[in-house]
Amino acid sequence: MELYRISIPKDDVWKVVEKIGLSNFAHFIDMNKDEKSFSLPYAFRVKMCDDTERRIAFLILKSHELKVTCTRPKSIEDQTHYADMMR
Repeated sequence: MELYRISIPKDDVWKVVEKIGLSNFAHFIDMNKDEKSFSLPYAFRVKMCDDTERRIAFLILKSHELKVTCTRPKSIEDQTHYADMMR
């Protein structure tokens, strides 16, 4: 077995790692295992996503409790149009 270190552009990393992983001929080693998770790149963005997910879950729960119907917009254009009307 040989050990290689590769650098992948951040926009392509998911696709590349997924393809390599599906091929079953590579093993990944966490090079950041000794790093604190909050000091890693994108930690702030991940926290923002977690907070947003928590808020959405809360809103869904409250809408069920209050019997308020929530519907998805037909398209992103409909959603942005509605948001513009609310301003």
